[in-house]
Amino acid sequence: MDEDVRIPRNTEAIVTAHLEGKPDGLDIFLVEPDASRHEDALVAKCLVDGRRTVPVRVANLNVNRVTLKKGEAIRICEPVAKVTKLNPGLKSADHTTSPDVLQSFKKTWNHLSEEEMRKASRFMTPTKDRLREEQGHDKDLQLVRQWLDSGVRPKWQEISRHGPTVKGYWLRYYWINCRRSVE
Repeated sequence: MDEDVRIPRNTEAIVTAHLEGKPDGLDIFLVEPDASRHEDALVAKCLVDGRRTVPVRVANLNVNRVTLKKGEAIRICEPVAKVTKLNPGLKSADHTTSPDVLQSFKKTWNHLSEEEMRKASRFMTPTKDRLREEQGHDKDLQLVRQWLDSGVRPKWQEISRHGPTVKGYWLRYYWINCRRSVE
């Protein structure tokens, strides 16, 4: 982190950082969250150019403010030799969660009962059909469905005017899709 950053509760921010100790000759890196170093913030996975300032997208889903200290390492990076785009015709809403993500999820949460696991795994597959199932008569989720059906991602300012249901669902949907786009 380039400076101390305070992230208010239930918000997200983009802060700047730099890569330290990058290997010579390599410029592109896959940057992933390091949960062991900072448990209170949700950090997006992304590809970055190591020669430039690295944008770090951080979400605070807690009820308390989170402070990230200058010099704190909240992400780890791996060099990337080649980037290949696959399935350019698929929309992000048409993807399903990869088997390794689901397997990792099940391994991490093996202390849950079968019923709790089933409920939690519903959030690992945020598709339009799943949203329709959960929607019922909730006007907040109808709004999220309209955004998904239109294929246009609303700006955070537009989302932030709404209640916690809209913010929470949209944030989960967006972060999982960010992860898919990097995989």
